[in-house]
Amino acid sequence: MNQPYRLLSIYTDLILGREVNKVYVANEWGVSCRTIQRDIAHIRNYMHESEEWHILDNPVIYDHETDSYYLNNDITENRNYYFDHAIKMIMKNKND
Repeated sequence: MNQPYRLLSIYTDLILGREVNKVYVANEWGVSCRTIQRDIAHIRNYMHESEEWHILDNPVIYDHETDSYYLNNDITENRNYYFDHAIKMIMKNKND
């Protein structure tokens, strides 16, 4: 599978409140850990460019002890909102 699907998978895991372990995800997708770091950077850039994310103040945090990423705040009540943003992110990435 390609980058848009991987980005959506990572983004979905974050929205669902899961920690995204860099090594595990890299192995799962058959890519390097550096590729996963770049994917997270794309997600962070998207969040930074979105005014709604600034209002929600919910950055992706990296935990050095577990090599994992997670969202700072619980967003379970607003999942549909975040999934709409995931679709926009993929469409934007597809057009770039």
